[in-house]
Amino acid sequence: MSSRDGDSGVLPGSELVPNIVHFIRFGQPNVTFTEMVCMLSAYRNIKPRMMYVHCDTPPSGPWWEQLRSLPHLSVVGRARPREIFGIKVNVVQHASDIARIEVLLERGGIYLDNDVYVVKPFDVFRYNDTYTVGMNTVEHNIGNQIQIAAPNATFLRMYYNSYRAFNDSLWYYNAGQVPAELLRRTPSVARVVGLEEFGVNVGVMNQLYRQNVNRRRDWHEYYAIHLFYHHRHYIIKEDPIKEHDPENIKQLNTSFGQMMRKIYYGTEDLVQ
Repeated sequence: MSSRDGDSGVLPGSELVPNIVHFIRFGQPNVTFTEMVCMLSAYRNIKPRMMYVHCDTPPSGPWWEQLRSLPHLSVVGRARPREIFGIKVNVVQHASDIARIEVLLERGGIYLDNDVYVVKPFDVFRYNDTYTVGMNTVEHNIGNQIQIAAPNATFLRMYYNSYRAFNDSLWYYNAGQVPAELLRRTPSVARVVGLEEFGVNVGVMNQLYRQNVNRRRDWHEYYAIHLFYHHRHYIIKEDPIKEHDPENIKQLNTSFGQMMRKIYYGTEDLVQ
């Protein structure tokens, strides 16, 4: 499904989405090894003009020290949203959901969760369409972990205004289910891609973290994959690794191991 805002006045083929990348961190100063690799994957594969880390506490830790010297990387102070349209926002994940819409409304660009691994360039999504998102048609929600948007895009405004009915007690309702329904009713305002392009469904975890599984899809075929990294402990219960690091990925014979080595060591092969 592909479209443009009807009032854009932009010729087909013109860049609508600026090639900038946004990350958001609230109450998460420590950058993990996996998060560092994910940021590097965005830097190398998207080749953005700028990468912004919007946060209420400056990033820190040894893995951040390896990132901070990257050209075109900037830390932007941003307060965590505490209310929207007069409604209190207590859950930090909901605050992040809101902040990512606000950032894209203000600046446009590409929003990525901190555990999104970028496989291919995003240029195909930055031309002609003012908003692109992945859709999980099984669970009937969007994957807001990856959003590509022009500043002040029509769908972003609709998405943001839908928070007038915000319910802080419902997990992923306003962030995922409500926008999916908006897109179902008004499909012309956005480009929706399937799970074969953006890996934003929980089922992808089986393909990433388990060894010797019958993989329905090679990870190289995605544009980007949400790793669901902080959900591993209860989905992949047999995984003995609590946190990945440069040593324990060397002989990790999984798709995830290949992905980490590709960025950190420059090879997908097992490392001695």
